[in-house]
Amino acid sequence: MIRLDNVTKVYPDGTEAVKEMSFEVGKGEFCVLLGTSGCGKTTTMKMINRLISITGGNIYIDGVDNAKIDENELRRSIGYAIQEIGLFPHMTVGQNIETVPVLKGWPKAQRKERAEQLLELVGMAPREFIGKYPSELSGGQRQRVGVARALGADPPVLLMDEPFGAIDPITRTKLQDEFLNIQQEIKKTIIFVTHDIFEAIKMGDKIVLMKDGRLVQYDTPANLLYKPENKFVENFFGADQAIKKALEEISKRRQSE
Repeated sequence: MIRLDNVTKVYPDGTEAVKEMSFEVGKGEFCVLLGTSGCGKTTTMKMINRLISITGGNIYIDGVDNAKIDENELRRSIGYAIQEIGLFPHMTVGQNIETVPVLKGWPKAQRKERAEQLLELVGMAPREFIGKYPSELSGGQRQRVGVARALGADPPVLLMDEPFGAIDPITRTKLQDEFLNIQQEIKKTIIFVTHDIFEAIKMGDKIVLMKDGRLVQYDTPANLLYKPENKFVENFFGADQAIKKALEEISKRRQSE
């Protein structure tokens, strides 16, 4: 569904943010980009919908080079959810969710029906929330609406940049669980950026572990834990035995689901 082929990003000042990145995400897979701050995770993700241009290589979406797709049409066909949420404060919850359907010319009745369906999907009663404004919602509720808006036009691909990062730990765990349940139903192809090892193991079918703009290992959570390809991977996941034990428990739960 999504394939990166030797993708590179070099900024005008000479900074190599991403270096010869190659990996493939299958249809319906949940792929996590993981690494420390500054390793190129968000840059890699943003090159998929061309919010950042590539310097070299190619990115294919369902077999089509994304450079050959109209920018506006590309972005309207890919859901996008970010940590800061970015809801439009002057729009109601319903209007926010309908943003992309409006741009795509959906009829009013279809847009409203879609907004109601998505509010139900993220656990928010449409009758109670569809007419509210973002300022009337809690942080967790705004994040749910942000996810619903990303799904507004039923895109096959969803990009998520630390979407739960600004939420308190208890709400964050709940949102992670709820989103995994949603993914079981909608089966989108997802690229999810995080620096949190626990979140990566919990959420991802596969993980792209990055360091200094390069892919170090692309694998399942279990293989990253039990079959690290080098010392960096081994230390990243298992330097602290207490952390490794907790990660193993998460991995075991995922395998039993």
